[in-house]
Parts: sequence; structure tokens; C-alpha cells
Amino acid sequence: MRRHKPKGVEAFDAWYSEHWGERWDSLREALVRPVSHVAWWNPWSDANPKDILPEDAQPSLVLPGCYEADDLPPPPHDQSGLSCYYLLDGASAMLSRVLSLDDASDVLDLCAAPGGKTLQMAAQLSSTATLTTNELSKDRFHRLQRVLHDYLPGPMLARQIRLTRYDARKWCLYEKEAYDWIVLDAPCSSERHLLHLPKEMAQWTPARSRQLAQRQYTMLVSALDVVREGGTIVYATCSISPLECDGVLDKLYKKRRGRFESVTVDLPRSEITEHGYYYLPDSSAWGPLYLSVLRKCATS
Repeated sequence: MRRHKPKGVEAFDAWYSEHWGERWDSLREALVRPVSHVAWWNPWSDANPKDILPEDAQPSLVLPGCYEADDLPPPPHDQSGLSCYYLLDGASAMLSRVLSLDDASDVLDLCAAPGGKTLQMAAQLSSTATLTTNELSKDRFHRLQRVLHDYLPGPMLARQIRLTRYDARKWCLYEKEAYDWIVLDAPCSSERHLLHLPKEMAQWTPARSRQLAQRQYTMLVSALDVVREGGTIVYATCSISPLECDGVLDKLYKKRRGRFESVTVDLPRSEITEHGYYYLPDSSAWGPLYLSVLRKCATS
């Protein structure tokens, strides 16, 4: 007799309630509220923020190059045709606090669309460094292309930025020890978006998160092969599933122990987990975002 597998909204709530306990009600409520955006100012724009941003917009005290306000309109273009700022979740803007690309020569954004993190990485590149920005999905790749052409100056796009469409899980088959920094913002359950998609919610089962966690782990193992000794990997998801966050790192520690070490970073407003940091919308108004920073160890 075939066993019935629970699915849909009730199964979703039961599964996340099991993992989050009493916090699940407040967390679920926060997930369906509108995203709290910040404005990442385009450093290549020739406009003045005071002339463009709303009067109540103030420079963020914790986000380099960002402005916070209650209601931020879509960004206009400056006289050169570049968009003046990029709207993103405040947790995603925290990447700027983690990155340190001044001495990096080769940088890789493995799952780059829609492009907000790529822009933050590009802003830190030296004039001789290169940034490979990758997105497997055709539709998301084209969106990434549009964002980069909308924000980055032409000469930089031509000389320093390489756009690719490869499977991040298989990257290690073609390159080894090739990058100083890798950002892996892995495809995930993205519960904030999922809760607004009734058809997908109706088909939800716990297998969704388990399958994504396996995919994320394969990507992270590939990144570990591709980053250079002493190089850094930033692993991130916008999921609240423990399988896709600390769970992926748990597996990496079991399977690749000794090949990497955890890096402590300064992330205001975050919650510390066993292997990383969480931004959750019921406590910080940002996120969800999970982030873990790893450094590849030298082999003896």
C-alpha cells in the first residue's frame, strides 16, 4: 500500500513549526509582509544622492554605500544613462561588510541573478581584477545582463566582467584553484516568495527542501575545489529551512573536514548560528538571509 505523503499549506506549516517551535507564528507573519528595501547607491553614477533620493533617506549606519528610508521609489537614470541606485533587501546589502576584494585578482559570483550582489562585488574590484558572474537559468541570465548594463560603465563591462551560463555544481570539472573569492548565493526554498505562490504552495512537500539542500551542498563542494588555497567562499541562501543553511555546512564539515575553516565577520543585527549568521524578518525587518564565510586551508 502506497503511503500518502503530506503536502500543501498544512504540511508546510507543520514542518516549519517543528523546526522553529513557538517562533514560527511570528516568523511566518513577518515573511508575508513587504520587503524592507535599502538603496545601494551606484558609485559610477554622476548624480548627487541629495538630488535623487527622497528627503527622508539617510545614509545607513551599518550598510556601506546604502541609504534607508520608509518608501523608496524605483531608481531613475543619471545623465550618463546609468541607474542611480539599486533596491535590495538590507540583509543582502550586508555582503559589502563581508567582502574584502582589494587584493583579489579573480572573483566569481556562482549564482548571480538578479545582480545586486554582483554590483557590490564589482564596486570593490581593483582596476586589474576580473569578476566572473554566472547564472544557469536562461531567463535569470538575461535579467542579470540587463542589470549589469544598467549599472556598470561600458569600459568596465568590456574589460573586467565575464558573464557565463554554467552549472555551478560542475564548475570544478573545468577549473581548480582559480579564484580568490567566491560568492555562492544558492537557489533555495525562498519561503518569502513561496508564500505568495498558491499553486506552488499547494504542491509543497518536505522533499522540496531536502532536494535543494543536496543541490546546494554539491555547489558548495564544487566551490571549495575552485577557490584557491587561502581564498574565501561566502555561502548564502534566503531560506529559513535549517536543511539549507547550517545543515549544508554540517554535511561539509563531515565530508570535507580540514579543508576549510569558518571565518568570523561583523554583521550587525544578525543572529549567530552554529556555522554562520541569520537575518530574520521578525527580528531585524530584513531577510531572511543565511550567510556563512569559509576560508580554504592550505594543504600540507
